[in-house]
Amino acid sequence: MAGGSGRRFWPLSRETYPKQFLTLFGDRSLLQCTYDRARRVVDRRRIWISTRAGLEAVIGEQIPRLDKYRMIVEPVGRDTAPSIALSCARIMREDREAVIMFLPADHFVSPESKFVKTSSRAFSVAEAADCIVTIGIMPTYPSTGYGYIHCDPRRTRKRMLAYFVSSFKEKPDLATAKRYLEEGNYYWNSGIFVAKASVMMKQLQKHSRRIFRLAEELLSSSRSAFQSRLKEAFHRMPKVSLDYAVMEKSTNVVMIPADFEWNDLGSWSSLGQLPNLRKKRNVSIGQALLLNSEGNITYSGRKLAVLIDVNDLVVATAGDAVLVCRKESAQKVKEAVDLLRKRYPSYT
Repeated sequence: MAGGSGRRFWPLSRETYPKQFLTLFGDRSLLQCTYDRARRVVDRRRIWISTRAGLEAVIGEQIPRLDKYRMIVEPVGRDTAPSIALSCARIMREDREAVIMFLPADHFVSPESKFVKTSSRAFSVAEAADCIVTIGIMPTYPSTGYGYIHCDPRRTRKRMLAYFVSSFKEKPDLATAKRYLEEGNYYWNSGIFVAKASVMMKQLQKHSRRIFRLAEELLSSSRSAFQSRLKEAFHRMPKVSLDYAVMEKSTNVVMIPADFEWNDLGSWSSLGQLPNLRKKRNVSIGQALLLNSEGNITYSGRKLAVLIDVNDLVVATAGDAVLVCRKESAQKVKEAVDLLRKRYPSYT
């Protein structure tokens, strides 16, 4: 799933070149890293990329071996529920029995070997049972930036190390996040799902009928009429995440705990949580000179960033814009971009 806008990584992330195309660590973009991981789980000919109109050329540049036919292009962005419904409809036209793993294209995962092992278990559960499998992350601190999955420890698929999900929780305040960690049986919601396409469609039919009906129209349309039907259907799709549309309502979800380290890279401040960076006094991508300063994150591009006597700031420069904010306010960058779209759209 590579159609997001990644507004919280502005000014580096822009509407026509969002977060999933950025190289924030190593020498591969987030999309390329996700594609590489997927190739360790399935043959490359079984990998599809779902995106929105306008991003096809960048995906083609970054993943040149991807068959263009396996690019699922949404006419407009409508969040993850319509994206997943469209993906199911498109793939079921080829294989009614398909089991699909839905991966966000902009996450950090390490090591890949443990991701492969967890994915294999998730596929086994999804193939054996008519349920949606989600992958949960054992929390390491009381995060207020992640949603949570609450599992019922009394109901498990012990042979498969899978737990029945009691509920999905929205991003909590700090006190609630601390309580979740104290009580246990709460996991971070990774946004990774595995299910038979037919099972996902049945859950959409049960909990989000409007999205299901529109996806069913696409599934039953002829190949020649598909594109015209797609444009019409997608403009009628509600903008809603799969969590809201299905996961929070379904009683048919199980969770597998992840063995790997994970970060959704939701904002600039999340870079300080990456394993190879979290112990550093400052995180700097590009050239930076920091004097008597700690806890800062800098992205300087081709420029030199100099910080003096400041702590816990994000300073990011890219092209025609500079961002400066406190790390604790990094989530608000999205709000700033929304305002920029109204006042200074050329900067977004």
